[in-house]
Amino acid sequence: MRVYASNGFVATIRAHDYLHEPIMLAYRMDGQAIPVLQKGPLTVVLPRRPARFHTPAYSAAWVWFAVRLGPVP
Repeated sequence: MRVYASNGFVATIRAHDYLHEPIMLAYRMDGQAIPVLQKGPLTVVLPRRPARFHTPAYSAAWVWFAVRLGPVP
């Protein structure tokens, strides 16, 4: 799946990961809308585990100000 940000940035999240892990597109944090200054209004949230999500290979998947989801061509 591709995640597109408002600034033209595009990240790819592998199907194996989003089918087996709780990857979210969040619009609220602690019951409140996520402000732009905190990477809102829509942001990709990756799980803390497995640790592979916190490596350079996946660092680009932390997309904020997401505007669109789409398939990988």
